[in-house]
Amino acid sequence: MLFFLRSQHLTLCITRGYIRIRYFLITNRKAYICPRYITDIHDKTMFEKLSESSGNVIGYKASGKLTAADYERIEPEVEDLVKQVGDISMLLDLEFDEVTMKAMESDLAFGRKFHKNIDKLAIVGDKKWEKWMASMANKIFAHEAKHFHTADMNAAWAWLREN
Repeated sequence: MLFFLRSQHLTLCITRGYIRIRYFLITNRKAYICPRYITDIHDKTMFEKLSESSGNVIGYKASGKLTAADYERIEPEVEDLVKQVGDISMLLDLEFDEVTMKAMESDLAFGRKFHKNIDKLAIVGDKKWEKWMASMANKIFAHEAKHFHTADMNAAWAWLREN
């Protein structure tokens, strides 16, 4: 989607979840860009809550570039669910391309904070490192973690809902 909004001093361009704002200084019919892009706001979270989430089972799809801010967005939601239902099960569909160092720190902090509250963690993806990550998650993120291939998403949800 591409969308433009123009006024005398401002051009707003929205495309692919990004907002780019250009400020113009108009003097005697000449336009000066001050500076080229003042701000580049990324207003789409890289963690998308999955519609299959219900009860004590919550799932997220991680895509694009993960930042610490993405963890800050989902942490209150997970915390509220833990307060409401107690221990939870979580699915992570990993399709992200890039992760910042701050995001990795936030990931570890998230694991420390919720380790006692996550009974099961299903890591869904088709990369070898994701399988390795599931084996490490038992120690860091959840009581029990298991890797599922992308094609086995329904099996992952079923496993999380088992008693």
